[in-house]
Amino acid sequence: MRTLILSGLLVLAGLGHSADIEIPKEVKAKVGEFVQIRSTAVGEVEWYVLDSGIQFLPFDLLKDRKTAILFTLNPGVYRVLAWSAKDNNPTPAALCIVTIEGLQPTPPSPPAPPAPPAPPEPSALEKRLKPFFDHDPDPKRKDQIQTLASFFDELHKLSGSTDVKTIGELFQKGSELSDKMIGNEWLVLLRREINLYLDESLPRIAAQELDPKTRQLCIGIFDDLSVTLKKIGG
Repeated sequence: MRTLILSGLLVLAGLGHSADIEIPKEVKAKVGEFVQIRSTAVGEVEWYVLDSGIQFLPFDLLKDRKTAILFTLNPGVYRVLAWSAKDNNPTPAALCIVTIEGLQPTPPSPPAPPAPPAPPEPSALEKRLKPFFDHDPDPKRKDQIQTLASFFDELHKLSGSTDVKTIGELFQKGSELSDKMIGNEWLVLLRREINLYLDESLPRIAAQELDPKTRQLCIGIFDDLSVTLKKIGG
């Protein structure tokens, strides 16, 4: 039968289907699937693949050679020949085109939505002052704390004014401004805590000159208070 293999390759001019052997003209499968090609030959069949990249399942695992089973992991088009023998002469070879289709790629999962940004950590000053605002029973406390924040905006301006020469003058003008802007009963506990913070943070000597360094210290403290109070009341 090995002579049939060599002889079969010499009869390619007779490719097609004859009365002696027929196989499917075309077979399709996907990568990794077994490809089965059945023949109608009465006698033994020889098979040959013209293209590399695909292989036959060993025929000794099959019932007979009338059916060929191929396997590949390579997508592409492969030509498979089959022929038999009649009266000790090879039949014309029949051709089957085997098309192996690649697997459809799994679409990528949509990206996970970005995690929402973590809320900013409250400053130490906010943590200190907020409880006094939250527990104040006055229904107008939101308006009051915004006015209090505006008061510290004005203190910022006074701290930068060259007309104010000393810490004592700054405190005096601040007290006069407070009487005009802030009610005596507004946010009493919160204001008391702010006064403690100012005592801890600002110079307390009335005669101390407002030099550039001291002015910047006052401006920074009043800015922090204004921003923090607006945030608490927002």
